[in-house]
Amino acid sequence: MNHLKNIKAVFFDCDGVFTDGKITFDTDGQEMRTFDMQDGMGITLLRRAGIFISVMSSSYGGSIEKRMKMLKIEHTYTSVKDKSILIKEVCEKEGLSLESVAFMGDDIVDVPPMEIVGFPIAVANAVPAVKEIACHVTQKSGGAGAIREIAELILGEQKTIFGEVNQ
Repeated sequence: MNHLKNIKAVFFDCDGVFTDGKITFDTDGQEMRTFDMQDGMGITLLRRAGIFISVMSSSYGGSIEKRMKMLKIEHTYTSVKDKSILIKEVCEKEGLSLESVAFMGDDIVDVPPMEIVGFPIAVANAVPAVKEIACHVTQKSGGAGAIREIAELILGEQKTIFGEVNQ
């Protein structure tokens, strides 16, 4: 876990990481996703510690953008065709080395971005291909505390003081 000390950014998939991967529809056909509040606090703690956060999804949904806005994640991308290309572009723009980046995913579309970052992470309920290339597999599943778990792991390794949570 020594590599976690060098993490400057964490990129997250959304469906299956922030959520349990299920999408429901109300009677008007509007998408609904369920997000874990402790995962939200994990994002807040990472951000407060100066870790760059980005969320990318191949899906589009107003619920994704609404939740990420609530979490103050400015770098949220939906309808992403190639997450690897996007990660490289964002890293170049932000002056981040790929070696200092973690990516957290759950499904086969997350394999390419996991292959280019310094610390690939799989959630507990990820597909086997994702778990095979991960440097770390969380104990908790997507949408059920996996983000909080990895936030505490990174910040614990970096011995970061979390500071004021409600800033």
